[in-house]
Amino acid sequence: MAKNAKPARAAVVAAKVTTPAPAAKPPVITVLTPPAPVVAEQTPGWRPSPEQLREIIRSTRNLAGANLRGMNLARLDLRGVSLVGADLYHADLGGAILDRADLRGAALEMADLRGTSLQGANLAGAGLFKTNLQNANLDGADLTGVYAVCANFRGARLVNAKLWGSVFTEAVLDRPLRQEGTVVATGERKEPPALVKTAEGGGQAPVGRKGWWVRPIMF
Repeated sequence: MAKNAKPARAAVVAAKVTTPAPAAKPPVITVLTPPAPVVAEQTPGWRPSPEQLREIIRSTRNLAGANLRGMNLARLDLRGVSLVGADLYHADLGGAILDRADLRGAALEMADLRGTSLQGANLAGAGLFKTNLQNANLDGADLTGVYAVCANFRGARLVNAKLWGSVFTEAVLDRPLRQEGTVVATGERKEPPALVKTAEGGGQAPVGRKGWWVRPIMF
């Protein structure tokens, strides 16, 4: 019996040596879910938070109808952004880049746009009452039917800008507006409708809340 036990013990030892080690558990991989995009409720007069504003500028660039009164937007890259009908009263847009931005009907009264680039921007019907556009670049911009009474255009560039039916009463200008086809208009308040006659037979353009009818004057 003892003789037979030795091989058995040897077999047990051999089995222990040759038994494969248990498979290693796969590493736990933590998947980081990106935060959900900040979406603002875009109803008339909606006001985005600073976080929403940054996200919108980074993604959709749609700020149409937003309430941006008094906001600091200085030196931001807002190229191509939609600000149709936005309220930018007393906002700081100094040094911002608004090339090809859509600002139709936007309220820019008393806003600071000093040194702002607005090349090719569409400001048709925008309110520019007492707006500071000193040294702004408005080359190729559409200023059809804007209400720019008492606005500051000192040092502003307006090469190839469209100025049909615009009101520049008491505006500060140190460069001539006289370009081929330029029209400066004067007129009196009439309500309704809130439209501006842009040119002789040239149709009409909205002018926001101002409700000015104007008589175009060629020079």
